[in-house]
Amino acid sequence: MALEIAVSCNRGKVRRKNEDVAAIGSRLIRDEEKAARVDFPDGRFLVGVADGVGGAPGGDQASKIVAGQMLNRLEDLKDGLSPERLAEEVRLSAVEVNTDLIKKSWLGLGRAGMSTTYTGVFGYEGSLYCVHAGDSRLYRYGPEGLRQLTRDHTLREELGDPTIPGNIIVNCFGGEEQFYLDFFPIADLSLNGDLLLLCSDGLSDMLSDPELEATCAELGPDLGDGARRFVGSANQAGGHDNITLALLRVVEA
Repeated sequence: MALEIAVSCNRGKVRRKNEDVAAIGSRLIRDEEKAARVDFPDGRFLVGVADGVGGAPGGDQASKIVAGQMLNRLEDLKDGLSPERLAEEVRLSAVEVNTDLIKKSWLGLGRAGMSTTYTGVFGYEGSLYCVHAGDSRLYRYGPEGLRQLTRDHTLREELGDPTIPGNIIVNCFGGEEQFYLDFFPIADLSLNGDLLLLCSDGLSDMLSDPELEATCAELGPDLGDGARRFVGSANQAGGHDNITLALLRVVEA
């Protein structure tokens, strides 16, 4: 099988600058869009979304640094790792990226306190994995509808209290030295229309899950057009934040 991929990174209608970054293949993009097709299960690849944390300085730098370093480190992983060893190596890489971001803040190589979320889909030797820290999200859409695969690393989610504002992040790159990474396999994708949606909260805060599901259900053969439709809908709903998303669809090779 193969994967069709479309990525879009948009400033939105309110923010003065774009602090999001998307990674697709070996390229980082901001304020643009890109499409690709990846043969699978051969080789490895990474599609990621990094969202510089609002209210903190240097979010645009943090997202670019983390997206670039995660891309390089996952590309450099050894071949033939067992699933257990792979999880250890990816988590270790993420901890090192987090430590490096904090050091850059201390040494004045970026902005003090800069931080970012990061969520990615990583293809390694025939399997897909999710890499996740923060409140960007990975959804899966298929015959059973839309399902969120990631857990938001927010105070609301940690305490299970819906009255807490949803934008209080408790875990992200650069936020705290006590950092953790969620890493898990994405299993059993099939050719019957399975779709993965990666997005920053600039999309998921503007569109409800039923609205996201309805748009997924209406996607045509051009995923790039679908990505533009998501961005347009989020902007029409207010575009209060930067909007970044990636669509990945399983197709015949």
